[in-house]
Amino acid sequence: MKKIIFIVHLFFMTIVSGQWYVKELDKTYASFNDIEFFNEDVGIVVSDSGYILRTTNSGQEWLEINSFTEEDLSAISFYENSVWISGDNGTIIYSTDMGLNWQMFSTNIEEKILDISFVGEELGFGVTLNSVLKTTNSGAAWSNIHSSDALYNSISFLDDNIGFATGEITTGSNFNGIIDKTTDGGETWTRVVTTPEGGTITSMFFLDDTLGFATGLDSHFLKTSDGGNTWLHSYVEMKGQYEFEDIFFVSEQLGWLVGWNSVILNTTDGGETWTNQISELPIGYVTALHFFDQNNGIAIGGDDGANGFVLATSNGGITSLHDGDKTLLYPFTLEQNYPNPFNPSTNIKFTISNVGDEYIRPLQTKLIVYDILGREVKILLNKPMHGGNHNIEFNGTSLPSGIYFYKLTVGSFIQTRKMVLLK
Repeated sequence: MKKIIFIVHLFFMTIVSGQWYVKELDKTYASFNDIEFFNEDVGIVVSDSGYILRTTNSGQEWLEINSFTEEDLSAISFYENSVWISGDNGTIIYSTDMGLNWQMFSTNIEEKILDISFVGEELGFGVTLNSVLKTTNSGAAWSNIHSSDALYNSISFLDDNIGFATGEITTGSNFNGIIDKTTDGGETWTRVVTTPEGGTITSMFFLDDTLGFATGLDSHFLKTSDGGNTWLHSYVEMKGQYEFEDIFFVSEQLGWLVGWNSVILNTTDGGETWTNQISELPIGYVTALHFFDQNNGIAIGGDDGANGFVLATSNGGITSLHDGDKTLLYPFTLEQNYPNPFNPSTNIKFTISNVGDEYIRPLQTKLIVYDILGREVKILLNKPMHGGNHNIEFNGTSLPSGIYFYKLTVGSFIQTRKMVLLK
């Protein structure tokens, strides 16, 4: 049975800082807690109060799904075409077709399942506050395989045997962040990280079987290059102390941290140094993020259980908000037109660089549409333009249905993309 209720339209509303945009929703949602993508098109977002949103176009539009519950939803896990969602009071919601159709399990767990990690169609793991859980029947029933002195908040398995649980331990009024590791499918666990005083470990991210990153409260940042056996611990050295909720890397050098007080930080050197990309977001916590590549990403969050928001960037959030000049730095980009396919109009967004002395003056800019045979159809632009973000509307009313190409030329920068007019 299809569970889609209605479509929620999102549109770019506000540049909060640099090149992150707030996407304003037609409806007010509770805080968004997790985001995951099957591929560059299909993704899921979950929130407090039982909301599930699904996109099939990289977050441009979202479908609201009937989740069968009003429980707060906390985490998402994918395996091939299947997806699981966990939440309060043992909530598990399950789909086998990339989120089109859903079923809800009445599990044997009464606590909140804070996080889940599936490594097969039937095999998955989860954490409650003090326990590690395991399922071998796709989440219908769970067994407690490990009780801990730690207060867990996240879990991540690399395969059937190797996994990690993160959180904190408390001693009197003191607490320390921890990472526990298993190599036998959760039967036994070894503590591989105990941070200095403070610093709950809230999230981890592995690029492959060996290279991983972790973060948490009190500005902690950790990195492993041996599959999580040993971790290099450091602090994010910036003004103030940061409370991080999630971490994402697209390469060994390029990554982001998000957290409390609207923070999004970016590193281009593997975590040695960090840049604050957002300083003016007027709402709450950034709780999770996902990047498709080095430029295109989505972040989510909310404000104490309310006012869920979605942020997006198409240039990696690049910004240089210096205390004096507030200068924005833009790279060259040509975005995919939207909507696509289109009828009869579509928007083409592009960015002209203003990085470097040669880009201080306006640059001659050409944007031309061609048909599938390479014949020029329409000149959209042919004039000098300043650096920054630009948007051009193309109207294809007079053209037949078919495949067209649009080509941007700015100095030595040349890029071409395909679009489809479908009448």
